[in-house]
Amino acid sequence: MTTTALDARRSPDARRYFQETGQLPSGSARLRELDALRGIAASMVVAVHFGICLPGYQSNAVLDFAYGMVSMGWAGVDLFFVLSGFLIGSILLKYRGTPNFFRAFYVRRAARLFPLYFVTCGTYFLLRPALVANGSDVAIWLLRGDGRELPSWSYFFYLQNFYQASLMTGGSQWLMATWSLAIEEQFYLLAPLFIWVVPRQRLGLWFVTLAVMAMLFRTMDYFNTGSWVPGDVLLVYRADSLLSGMCGALLVSNAAIRARLVAHKRALAVCFYVACLAFVAMTVFKSHPSDVFITTVGHTVLAVMSLAVIFGALFTDVWFVRVVLRSRVLIALGDLSYAIYLLHMPVLGLVVLGTGVAFGADQRLPVAVHLALACLVASLTFLLAKLSQVWLERPFLALGHRYQYNGKGAAPQRIEQLA
Repeated sequence: MTTTALDARRSPDARRYFQETGQLPSGSARLRELDALRGIAASMVVAVHFGICLPGYQSNAVLDFAYGMVSMGWAGVDLFFVLSGFLIGSILLKYRGTPNFFRAFYVRRAARLFPLYFVTCGTYFLLRPALVANGSDVAIWLLRGDGRELPSWSYFFYLQNFYQASLMTGGSQWLMATWSLAIEEQFYLLAPLFIWVVPRQRLGLWFVTLAVMAMLFRTMDYFNTGSWVPGDVLLVYRADSLLSGMCGALLVSNAAIRARLVAHKRALAVCFYVACLAFVAMTVFKSHPSDVFITTVGHTVLAVMSLAVIFGALFTDVWFVRVVLRSRVLIALGDLSYAIYLLHMPVLGLVVLGTGVAFGADQRLPVAVHLALACLVASLTFLLAKLSQVWLERPFLALGHRYQYNGKGAAPQRIEQLA
């Protein structure tokens, strides 16, 4: 019996199952390479926030170099977007036309994302009076960063990114990372409708057209307003990243294209390493979301690079895939990436507040103290993420997966690889 005839749960190689079927494995089997990529994306974001938000340190060449190497950590969000588009696109294309298509998708998405998100938001608003009363620099930073607070209700409806764009501020640093979750939720609301309505043979053209339009609209907005913020936080301008992932999912759903990808592993390997080298070059030149290149075409370039990395991870056996993307540490981080991404900023702020360390980039703490703070924040974030996974996320996921795409009476469907 071939791998295609085997259920993914019993297949010894989930990646081979994907290569032969174009479908995400279900049950206990997972595409560990994609988990590792999510672990890398989460680590990138956390690392760059450590460099920006932790109190400063005394001059140290090694630490300066280390933070310089992660200065592109903000691009972890771009990788997250492409991965999300790829995984969600794979699910939607697989179940398109099933009786419970919309209900199952929306309920499962809510079960995946809502519990921890609303616990994080609710905890912030419960503690907000105490932060106001505290009045210290770090408490004010947690409340409104370097600008204004955003309307409380906007967080509960995933609309905070509109206020971030209009007010030109990130708002509460406790909830600062939620702007990207708002973009994804808005995308999830529209994507199933789009997949359902548009004929499959025309989806690719629509994906590419809308991605190019997002890039053009972002460029026009930047030259019209002179600000990079709207182009960074609004779905209409960031859809190119998510649509790139969807386009990748559409490509690998075609058996002939998958066969070509498998047959041309060397070409894919070259594309994989070119994308990695391009990222290194952007790091050397200290690219930032406010740069003209990034605000205009850069996010689109990063999306294509991310898709090349995903294809390389799934269809090649280069050294980076064999060694790095099968690292147990990265796979574990990827499994917890959603919680790590959502919790690391409140943990960072509360640790600095609780330890009483002087706050601000102009501070010059001993390097040992700075590193100790970073290790403490990272450890607590990982611990809370693991507790969240076990006690909060998994129970709700099990509830969500009671809703089956194939309708009542269908065989129970196991939990698919999470996006």
